[in-house]
Amino acid sequence: MDHVLEEIVPYLPEKTAKAVASLTEREQRELREIRIQMNNPTFFYSGFGRQILPDTVSSKSELESVFRKICASSAYSHRNEIRAGFVTIPGGHRVGIVGTAVLGEGGRVESVRDVSGLSFRIARDHSIDLDEILPRICRDDRIRNLMLLGPPCSGKTTVLRELARALSKGVQVAVIDEREEIFPSSRPVPIGCDVLRGYPKSVGILQALRTLSPKVILCDEVGTAAEVSAMLDGLRSGVSLVVSAHAYSAEELMQRPPVRELFVAGGIDVAAFLDPVRVGTVREIKEREDLCVEMFSSDAGISDLCGMRSDLRAGSLCPTPSNS
Repeated sequence: MDHVLEEIVPYLPEKTAKAVASLTEREQRELREIRIQMNNPTFFYSGFGRQILPDTVSSKSELESVFRKICASSAYSHRNEIRAGFVTIPGGHRVGIVGTAVLGEGGRVESVRDVSGLSFRIARDHSIDLDEILPRICRDDRIRNLMLLGPPCSGKTTVLRELARALSKGVQVAVIDEREEIFPSSRPVPIGCDVLRGYPKSVGILQALRTLSPKVILCDEVGTAAEVSAMLDGLRSGVSLVVSAHAYSAEELMQRPPVRELFVAGGIDVAAFLDPVRVGTVREIKEREDLCVEMFSSDAGISDLCGMRSDLRAGSLCPTPSNS
């Protein structure tokens, strides 16, 4: 069996585990998501599209059993993850939870009950070519601020991991790994790279600035005002940013106010858009000025801001571009 799936199969219902094991070697390597729904057969997404596994209908008790396994029989210890709608299992695989929200004071999600579905997103290393990205962010003896953009399962986390490995050869990198997916505990951490696992990004960024003296801060899926505020503190401290966000296009990017604020404040020099089909492949790279022309040509005020050279941008020594 594919060695990555060996980390996931022990969590699956028995019928689903056998069906996955019976797939061809190529089919196993192409798996991206395995979805289990109560009273429905299991289905999965891969490079070949969606496929239903026959004779794998899961009962309520089987789903409850899987849920207990992914929580290591302690849902309370995973309560913060469950509030966010997922649990990360060893290997960096994220299990999305479908169920009924239990709301607390102020409408905050406190837990999930009546679990009716689980979605295993498979974390897999892919061969990543950084030769297109590194020369664009390593210029004039400094590392420019980069945002990776793409839809779910386009390889953002994998590219971030490889960038952390490459950049840490020349500068000190701090990785804020809130979901423990970039460098889960089972993966080796490169020299020159500090990984803060499980920290909320807004907290981890500030802690890294206070205690770790990074030249680059790297984190996944930025999107809240608190996270952007912490990143702006980093820029003011002379740190470069390498971050990702969910977006397919510049238009989608600018529809998210916190990310837009980061952009306008000078927190993005280069945007790399990933291909939605070819995992980890860069579809297009745009400079800040090009994005401004595209997005704000009719808005003189924002255009002026985008055209300015921000003094927030950080200088640092760059490693030699390498795909190793």
